[in-house]
Amino acid sequence: ELIDLAVRSSLAVADQLLHTSGLKIVDIQWLVPHPGNNLIHTGVLDGLDLPEERFVTNFADRGNTGCASIPSTLSEYTASGLLRPGDLVLSTAVGSGWYFGGLIFRL
Repeated sequence: ELIDLAVRSSLAVADQLLHTSGLKIVDIQWLVPHPGNNLIHTGVLDGLDLPEERFVTNFADRGNTGCASIPSTLSEYTASGLLRPGDLVLSTAVGSGWYFGGLIFRL
């Protein structure tokens, strides 16, 4: 039940951000979420209809690093050259205490 709630919350945040910004998911180059776990990843990818290659996280290498997950992923993948200045990023997060949020930003 918690996984379903995490997926629904992430998708709701993404939908609200896209609607408010006037963007569509095809405008987004990268999804950089707080990792949670692989079931949440799959649910969010399926719900957004986003190709897996546009989903960027360091979860497989670092695990769930809590509040450092999004900044560390951005740092690592920018340093590697995958993420580049001008790329449009959608980032969502769900955490303990059941908070959730997100943002769309340009690198």
